[in-house]
Amino acid sequence: MRYNAAEFLRRDKTLGSIEVGKVADAVLLNADPTVRIENAREIALVLKGGEIVDESQLKLAGGPVARRVVP
Repeated sequence: MRYNAAEFLRRDKTLGSIEVGKVADAVLLNADPTVRIENAREIALVLKGGEIVDESQLKLAGGPVARRVVP
């Protein structure tokens, strides 16, 4: 959720930006998807609820993937 949406919903104290004490769901990319849409597949890291997601444990449409980040 972006900050303006969080502010509108009056949840900006816990959501909407990446700060200490806030809940974070984020996908960090290795390349800019606004330059080339395929870059959206260049995932470096996934955060869900402020925790790093171990992608090797997810069931993805393309099958299992190697862990990208070692916590």
